[in-house]
Amino acid sequence: MILYLTTASRLFRRCVERHPRLEIHFDKRYTSKFQSRMFERYLREEISDLSGTIVTVEQDDSVALKELQAADFVAWAAGQRTRGNDTFWQIIAHRVVLDEVIRREKW
Repeated sequence: MILYLTTASRLFRRCVERHPRLEIHFDKRYTSKFQSRMFERYLREEISDLSGTIVTVEQDDSVALKELQAADFVAWAAGQRTRGNDTFWQIIAHRVVLDEVIRREKW
């Protein structure tokens, strides 16, 4: 869970820095209502020092939202690339705005 929180909060901050008015959707497939509330609180704390932002955080089931299915593909392709198979990453690489590998020692 810590890796997910760390990664999601870094991504969230980068997105809000670029787009101060943002509606963002995360997959809630594996979380309880308590975990969802804690996750959103964690994200909001990450951007609390950024002024002038209007951010909506939604947690949806990826089965119902095609955009989240696409995001799952991107995450999977990135994971495959770290395992030495960049075939699928090459399909989307030209559309990636920021590419950052988060290593355990940087958590």
